[in-house]
Amino acid sequence: MSIGVRPRILLDTTYLLPIVGINVKGLDEVLIALSRVRRRFKTEFCYT
Repeated sequence: MSIGVRPRILLDTTYLLPIVGINVKGLDEVLIALSRVRRRFKTEFCYT
């Protein structure tokens, strides 16, 4: 990967549901992992 290029991860709306109070089974662990990836690699998240 080139220096200065931020990786992008495309997520669907499942990851936005907790914002409006809808719980999604198993999502907590995924959100923790995504948070670590974002911090470590300066990842940009895009939502569909």
